[in-house]
Amino acid sequence: MKVFNTLMAAITAGLLFASPAAFADDGHDHGAEAPAAVGEIAPRLSAMTDKHEMVAMVRGDELVVWVNRFADSAPVTDAQVEVTIDGATAQAEAQPDGTYHVPAGLLAGHEEAPHGDGPEPLDEHSVLVSVTTPEGTDLLTGALSHDHEAHDHGEETLPWLLIGLGAVAVAGISGALLWRQRRGAIAAGAAFLAASALVGTPPTAQADAGHDHGEEAAAPVGGENARTLPDGALFVPMAVQRTLGVRTAVSAPEAAAVTVSLNGRVIVDPNAGGVVQPTTAGRLMPPLGGFPALGVRVTAGQVLAYVEPAIEGADRAALAQEAAAIETELATAQARLARLERLEGVVPQREIDDARLAVDGLQRRRAATAGGRAPREALRAPVAGVIASATAQAGAVVEGRTIVFEIIDPNRLQVEATITDARDLGQNASADAGGTALRLERVGAGQAQAAGASIIRYRIVEGADGLRLNQPVTVFAETSVTVSGVAVPRAAVVRSANGQSIVFVKETPERIEPRIVTFEIVGADRVVITNGVEAGERVVVAGAQLIAQIR
Repeated sequence: MKVFNTLMAAITAGLLFASPAAFADDGHDHGAEAPAAVGEIAPRLSAMTDKHEMVAMVRGDELVVWVNRFADSAPVTDAQVEVTIDGATAQAEAQPDGTYHVPAGLLAGHEEAPHGDGPEPLDEHSVLVSVTTPEGTDLLTGALSHDHEAHDHGEETLPWLLIGLGAVAVAGISGALLWRQRRGAIAAGAAFLAASALVGTPPTAQADAGHDHGEEAAAPVGGENARTLPDGALFVPMAVQRTLGVRTAVSAPEAAAVTVSLNGRVIVDPNAGGVVQPTTAGRLMPPLGGFPALGVRVTAGQVLAYVEPAIEGADRAALAQEAAAIETELATAQARLARLERLEGVVPQREIDDARLAVDGLQRRRAATAGGRAPREALRAPVAGVIASATAQAGAVVEGRTIVFEIIDPNRLQVEATITDARDLGQNASADAGGTALRLERVGAGQAQAAGASIIRYRIVEGADGLRLNQPVTVFAETSVTVSGVAVPRAAVVRSANGQSIVFVKETPERIEPRIVTFEIVGADRVVITNGVEAGERVVVAGAQLIAQIR
């Protein structure tokens, strides 16, 4: 009874793990072994010239055509596209999504007959696509292939299934005999695993002569989803590329200076900016129209605020005593002037005029000390520019030399960086300001050091729009060392799942190959690849991060 149970267990488990192979019928040869397609792939063709790349795919009863520029893979959406299939010609209609559709009538005469019914279906259709743009007409040709990988082999698996059952039976009997020889459960389990491995390993597809699929390394990938092919390359349908915003650039050889990265910040040009600060402590008061707002442009000499000097208690008492003394002197002077005026014509006119002058002077002194306040100070803009920072608030008490306003010229900003040794640095540099690339030109380097570093300053030649004062940047200063290779944008280099630096090279319209590369940084937005990419190859420069997520 134990032998029978062992035999049945081995047979049942072997059947569960069995994977019958596909046998081809007459006239259907799969050729070299290739991975099976996943899902169904629509009949499609792709073609390239030095001007355009094109993908055409059968969708329902229409032929959908994508046309891109060859160099940068940018969609061509305003072309006149004419499609000829096996001699029949039709004008493709432009669609809002950037594709072109061929009317159903052109494909009506080229439908495949069901397998096994009627004549043998055509595997390929000759297709000619004419793309006319303002730059001229381009012709792309190819063959529209139909995929037969989804062909049903269910009726042809019986011979292999019978062989598998026999193998399982032999293995089960062997296990039972080993059991009887008291080899134990381990021996029976070994026989079961051997049978399962024999049945579960599919052999190479068999076929007779007459239908050869060729020696492709990988079968067409089913469906319209991007995925990794067995050889490591990526199948990225054109529709997916449009969604990801994939763009390419043709790599070109270049020799460039190697750069070093420095920490820096945005500063104002000392000759195009300034600060507004009072000379003494006091209370801020707004001018007519109020304080200027941030970002407002002001002119040189414009009054931005007033400061009413603050008076201490002791000083205020002294001013009160002085005011009282002035009042006494003024009263005496006014009385004397009145007497002299009554004696006009008797006393010399000079005495009367001196008395009037004394009264006027004392009145001015009284006005100056009225209320115990000193004259207010007007805070004026030292240069023309834009208010970059402001701390003014009506009634606020500020100390002398407090910066109330900071004025800059946004078109004349600079970058200041620190470096330990500037002797090997060149005149040009670039900087990365939070994703914005700046082009810099060296202004000068300091000779004094603080904490082991000196200051180097650059003028911003390009990219200053949107920068903020004191914004941190990373400066890439050129050195005297040069490197040769293929120059690409820095965004083209991404990290693979195992941490290696890679770029993606577009080999065909829908096949993208990852390449492991070595590179040198030569700017804020450029690198030179020294190994892994050849000149003239199309490197993905936009959408690389998204392509790297394809599995």
